Amino acid sequence: MNNFDNQLVKPESWFTRNWKWALPLGCLSTIGLFVVGIILFGIIGFSKIFNGNNDVKSKAIDLINNEQVIVQQLGSPIDSNGMMQGAISTTNDGGNADISVPLKGPNGTGTTFIKAVKVNDEWNYERIAVQIDKTNEIIEIRKKY
Repeated sequence: MNNFDNQLVKPESWFTRNWKWALPLGCLSTIGLFVVGIILFGIIGFSKIFNGNNDVKSKAIDLINNEQVIVQQLGSPIDSNGMMQGAISTTNDGGNADISVPLKGPNGTGTTFIKAVKVNDEWNYERIAVQIDKTNEIIEIRKKY
């Protein structure tokens, strides 16, 4: 009789049996999740940059809401209505902004044109003007002084 007749053969592990497809699938899944995460992070980041309530836009809209001539035309409250266009560049506590922002109110829509300079972490507005869509009238709120 042979010594090996009664011994149990230890079965191979799951990974040893399936490594040929499990290893590539695991690597590809990890890479795929990483790529999806980067894409989502980029979309959310750009969304916040272009649509978010940045200081220069939100303070200008506050000034617009306090201007009675514009409130009579668009109603109250006036808020942004879409993606801003233009450029904002900041470095430390300084920067420049030259943007246009679509506006909406209960009575109508318009576009505000904002030009500002950031000095000592505070935006100084050179120009804020609102063009009413219904009449194409441009109302200057703040001109360069």
